[in-house]
This record gives sequence, C-alpha cells and structure tokens, in this order.
Amino acid sequence: NGLRKIEKIFLRNNKIGKKIQKTILQNLPQLNEIILENNEIVELDDDAFLGTHKLRILDLSNNKIEVIRENWFNGLKLLIKIDLKSNLIRYIDKYSFKDLSSLEETLTINNQKLTYLIPYSFSGLRILKTLQCSKNTLSK
Repeated sequence: NGLRKIEKIFLRNNKIGKKIQKTILQNLPQLNEIILENNEIVELDDDAFLGTHKLRILDLSNNKIEVIRENWFNGLKLLIKIDLKSNLIRYIDKYSFKDLSSLEETLTINNQKLTYLIPYSFSGLRILKTLQCSKNTLSK
C-alpha cells in the first residue's frame, strides 16, 4: 500500500457521504490526523478507525451524523481531540468514548439536537480538560 506512511489526511468540503466503512482507513498505521469536516457523513462502521492506532486528531464536524455508536472509536487510545460540532446528533450510546483514555484536549459536540445525555455516555474520558456541549436543547 503506497499510503502506509501518510500522517495527515484533509478531506474538508467534499461530498463524502453516508457511511465511512472500516476498510477505507485500514493500513494507515502512521495516520495521526484526519479532517473530514463539512461532508455528508451520516454514520461510521464499528471499528472504522481500526488500524489507525496513532490517530491523535479527528474532525467530523459539519456532517449529518445523528447517533454516536459505542464501537466507532475503538482502539483510538492516543486520540487527544475530537470535533463533532454541527452535526445532527440526537443520541450518544453509553460507553461511546470508552477507549479514549488519552482524550485530554477537547471533545466538541456543540450545535446538535441533543436533549439529554444518558449515564455513562462519557465513560472513559478520565483526563478530558474541555467538553464543549453548547447550543443543544439539553434538559437533563
């Protein structure tokens, strides 16, 4: 694979749509940053980032994601920042961020359709410094 040494992928403002399949990002062992901002992504396969163990920054902002599933971020133990702002998120599975023990900078989920947060949604985020959850309609 000619992309095995790639460290950063910037795919802003494209028409990447519907679903990120786990086979797309496999075999990118050096990848540490991926920007998928402003596309048409609705969902991710479970383990979509399997094989990107060095990933530190993930930007999925301004897409059409409605639900954060429990197994989307499996294995991303070095991730320090996730930007999910301006999607259509209405629900976050419990334990969705369970593998993200190194997430320390920011988790951004501003401008969504969240009305409540279920217990354990943020389980595993032991050293997170900033949770941005503004512009939702949270009631509990």
